[in-house]
Amino acid sequence: MKSDRYGLQRAAGLVLPIVTALVIGTHACFAQSAPGEGDLDSLLAAKDWNKLVAALSRPDRDEEKSLEWMDAKLQSGGWYLISVLYARDLWSIGNKAKVDDPQKDLRLTAGIVTL
Repeated sequence: MKSDRYGLQRAAGLVLPIVTALVIGTHACFAQSAPGEGDLDSLLAAKDWNKLVAALSRPDRDEEKSLEWMDAKLQSGGWYLISVLYARDLWSIGNKAKVDDPQKDLRLTAGIVTL
């Protein structure tokens, strides 16, 4: 029994700091306004992938502007990471739209971008 309790305490000791950092980091991220196109360009130029993904994953971002920014970057040579995020967002919007016409279904475009 003693070893089981020690294992749980050890696991909690490892997990708790990670969860705390995520909660504090997420709160701090949303305390600032959503990033604009210039901010995204700066993060891309600096190759700060973690902050770029966080900025493009914020629920308070302007989804249309984010998609336009990602599309422009993909059209100009793009990056794999941006194509994955672009496909994720297209799929999410397509799921919400529930369009029956394949020509208008953004999930089809998401699949093509993924390939």
